[in-house]
Amino acid sequence: MKKNNLFKIILTVLVLLSCSMIFSGQTSFKNIEKELSACMKKNPSTYGTNQCIFHARKKWDMLLNKIYKNLLKILPAKIKYDLKQSQIRWLRFYNYEKAFLRSMYYPSRGSMYRTALNLALMNLKKARVLQLADYFAMNNE
Repeated sequence: MKKNNLFKIILTVLVLLSCSMIFSGQTSFKNIEKELSACMKKNPSTYGTNQCIFHARKKWDMLLNKIYKNLLKILPAKIKYDLKQSQIRWLRFYNYEKAFLRSMYYPSRGSMYRTALNLALMNLKKARVLQLADYFAMNNE
């Protein structure tokens, strides 16, 4: 159990270090989270919160594209092809998931459901960024 926790800590540190190398001087994971938190404190209304989440989702999307391109630069041809196929399928999944979430959250529901939808969509992008960052860390040694 302790070895597993140590492995998680080491992996997290490696991911954060590799991401800081990739995105030095750029928007970082922590910056997106800090900006989102500050924005939501400044704009606590439902509309303001939705705007904050929407802008954070755009930043995660930009980071997703950046790390994907950087990952493609370091992978061998065969793995690069597999990553491209994976990303195509992930984008398809994202679009289907977005359609599902919209149908689940929107019908005759209150305005907070739009916030829940925006948060779920942002978290999907964020999760993919973290996943690609892990792949980058494994292949950039």
